[in-house]
Amino acid sequence: MKFGILFPRSVEVGRNMHEAYQEWVDLGVEVERLGFWSFWTTQHHFGSERDYRPFDVPESEWTQSDFDTVPDPFPLLAYLGAKTTRLRLGTAVLVLNWDHPLYMAERIAMVDNLTNGRLEIGVSRGAGWRGPRYLGAPAEDDVARRKLAEAIEFMEKAWTGEPFSHHGEFFHMDEVIMLPKPVRDRLPIIIGAHTKGSADWAARHGYPYLSTVWPLNDLPAHKANIEHYRAVATECGHEVDEGTLPHNFFMYCAETDEEAVEYGRRQARRFQITLEAYYQYAKRAREKAAGGGDGQVEAHSLFSQVVRDGAGGEDAVGKTAEDSFFGADAEVMANLDRVTDTTVESQLIGSPETIVNKIKEYQEVLGIQYFVLQTGWGGMPIEKSLASVRRFAEEVMPHFVESSSPAITTA
Repeated sequence: MKFGILFPRSVEVGRNMHEAYQEWVDLGVEVERLGFWSFWTTQHHFGSERDYRPFDVPESEWTQSDFDTVPDPFPLLAYLGAKTTRLRLGTAVLVLNWDHPLYMAERIAMVDNLTNGRLEIGVSRGAGWRGPRYLGAPAEDDVARRKLAEAIEFMEKAWTGEPFSHHGEFFHMDEVIMLPKPVRDRLPIIIGAHTKGSADWAARHGYPYLSTVWPLNDLPAHKANIEHYRAVATECGHEVDEGTLPHNFFMYCAETDEEAVEYGRRQARRFQITLEAYYQYAKRAREKAAGGGDGQVEAHSLFSQVVRDGAGGEDAVGKTAEDSFFGADAEVMANLDRVTDTTVESQLIGSPETIVNKIKEYQEVLGIQYFVLQTGWGGMPIEKSLASVRRFAEEVMPHFVESSSPAITTA
């Protein structure tokens, strides 16, 4: 059993960013001391639009915040790597479609050397309308998938340290050598997969995949994706190591269930508001309804659309970043009460005893062996994150492992 921590930097507008980044680093140092396996960061570009107030919530409920303030994860990971010795350092996720793969491969190789081979590289194609509009990323989902696959192929060639050429649909390069070569012979690329189609691709190509139960999948969909991944990987002759498959859960560990639910509900609501401030799917759904049609919304179970869109991959062809959040229904995404209730029920929110029981259930039902616990969500104060993480380490982890700290190897 492995446990990691994911700490995205969602902050109120105007926050001192030196302090915010330092909190991230300080929490990472503490996470290593507590015996966790890994510590992860995110990647997003651009702040939220200052004149948009999601769901028209009042200032008393939500102070305007930016969803994520980490446009480049590697300075953070390298800085934390210098302050730790064992902790694995992860990206959840690095969006390959936003940069040239040579530039990505070089930065990854440098940090891999600086941290003595401790990177875990979660990658994805990205979501949202700003990447296509401002960064030249593909707007169509099927094109974005092909570009992601080609970027991975390109980086694998570059990391050999040998002369290589590449001529594909998106990238062309003749007989070059990339420097530096990574410290490890094979870097651990992990595919950020939220649909069955993405899980299928990862399985067929022998890559582990990183999945999030919420907000992109409900538990039945998550279970179906995991089982499909395992079956396809086995069919293709790839060994499935459950310890390499990170599964991201929101976590808040309090002294009592009552305290955890009350605070968790508040933060889950704030997280969804901040998410909408950045991605603006509810806003765009309203604009489309106002521009034509009757504005009626078909009733779906929470995020069930993502299952249909991801079934084999073909159903999602033609969708664009303007239309979908990996297939999740925009109007359901806008339902604060439904999203909040589902978060509290399905995530690792509760007393230590409750969280222990939930983890055991997910082990039994889903076969999960690697939990990446997201803290800080909804702009949670650092004091709350620290208390929650420490309580988890002291009162939950001993039920599963004596210590999940990794032994570092460059093999």
